[in-house]
Amino acid sequence: MSREERLVSVRERIGAACQGALEDPEGRWTELKDVLALAEDRDEEVARLASLSMTLAFKDICPGYRIRPPTAKELAMKVSKETQKLRDFEAGLLKMYGGFVRLAIRRGGGEGRKRRADRGKGGPAPGVALRCLCELLEALPHFNYRTDVLSALVPHLARRDSAGAATAAEAMCGAIRRDLAGDVTLEALHMLAELVKTLRCAC
Repeated sequence: MSREERLVSVRERIGAACQGALEDPEGRWTELKDVLALAEDRDEEVARLASLSMTLAFKDICPGYRIRPPTAKELAMKVSKETQKLRDFEAGLLKMYGGFVRLAIRRGGGEGRKRRADRGKGGPAPGVALRCLCELLEALPHFNYRTDVLSALVPHLARRDSAGAATAAEAMCGAIRRDLAGDVTLEALHMLAELVKTLRCAC
């Protein structure tokens, strides 16, 4: 099929998968696996559509608490179907979320030049990946992989790309404003202090 036809097909697949996951997160979260695969597509437009859709889906279906993987003892215990369903959902969601965060960091993190191992791999444009990381930090500062997201955003504050720096700073400010417990603020301040130290105050 032509690129235009493929884009139409991709939009329909993404729409159907996200709609299903939003209607029944615990029962249909697996449908997002297809969208995550599309987020790594070599066609940047396909990757953009999938990445932004995954970000919106995560903002809606991620729980309002940090997921704690069950211990070996807990896994060995016999539980009800409802509890097992919740466990499967949390484990699958966490794995998927972690994979997406790693993809966004690889494409839009603050590492500067691309690593050789990443050359030729697909995914969204750096600006889109950065936007996804910023939205996840603002919407889910309590959730897992927050440290990874912050670690990717902080270096942007010292880069020459003023637009990227402003986007990262705005997201961090938004997360700090909503931080009632102070955990995000403390972690961000430690990273910023380390950045200033590394740059020898040349900020």
